[in-house]
Amino acid sequence: MLSDLIFVKKEWAGIDQDMQRDHRRILIVTAVVMFLATVGVFVNLALQMDKGTESFVAEALSYGLFFAVPVWYAFRHRAGGWRKAIAVYFFFQSVMLFNDWVIKGGLHDELGVCSRANAPVLCVSLSMLLIWLVPLWMVRSHPTLARSIGLDFERMGHKLFYGVLGAGILIAHLWVVLLYSGSLPDLKPWPFLLFVFCYEVAAQSLSEEMFFRGFLFNYLYHVRQGRLEWTITIVSLLNVLIYLVKFRAFGELHELLGLAFYIFVMAVLNATLFRQLGGILPGLILNVLVSMAGILR
Repeated sequence: MLSDLIFVKKEWAGIDQDMQRDHRRILIVTAVVMFLATVGVFVNLALQMDKGTESFVAEALSYGLFFAVPVWYAFRHRAGGWRKAIAVYFFFQSVMLFNDWVIKGGLHDELGVCSRANAPVLCVSLSMLLIWLVPLWMVRSHPTLARSIGLDFERMGHKLFYGVLGAGILIAHLWVVLLYSGSLPDLKPWPFLLFVFCYEVAAQSLSEEMFFRGFLFNYLYHVRQGRLEWTITIVSLLNVLIYLVKFRAFGELHELLGLAFYIFVMAVLNATLFRQLGGILPGLILNVLVSMAGILR
């Protein structure tokens, strides 16, 4: 009896050590990703590359990692988990390399303010939708693992409604503020709008929601049992940090504060929708719609 008790204690001790090791590994990966995403901005500023190369480097150190790390998290206890994450990362970067080279190659001005914004070549941005092959593969082949990172597309109509509703409220507030400040909508050429839509749906907003909500919020709240308000605040502040670092060289202080406010509110809403409805889909819809509204300011 005593030997059985000792054996059980050793087993539980081993399980506890494995869990602590897993927690440390997850936190280290998260810290490294956030560090690289921050450093990537300063690398781009220092090297002064053309916009195509600049975008590719930024994506390699931010959105590509945001996309691949949740896949690693889902498969980390299975053989080949790292290999799947690496394959997903290079697939993401291959798609973005093609788009960055064709659409932004040789540019030294922002795409939205140059003549190329009206070029039909921007239609190649539809190829970014190929990135959705990864979430769809996970949902179809590994549904349980997919749900562990927020890839849950059940009750799509319900989630679509609340995502659109949340976006409508935030966009209405944004436009009221802009109109009272004297800013009028700046209509963009349709090829540029198509590019931004594909970029948001398949690269930026998707990877953000997978990383910050599907992975980080889900892990800290459901796995580590963090307090809801603190978990939402921490994850939302980290989400804001990426944008503040990214735009700190291009905007005035009042613009950065306004950006921080809307990104923070959006992140809080997305975390709330994730908790209440399950899955990143409502937050993804909200993220895409708010970003599309933002480029018209």
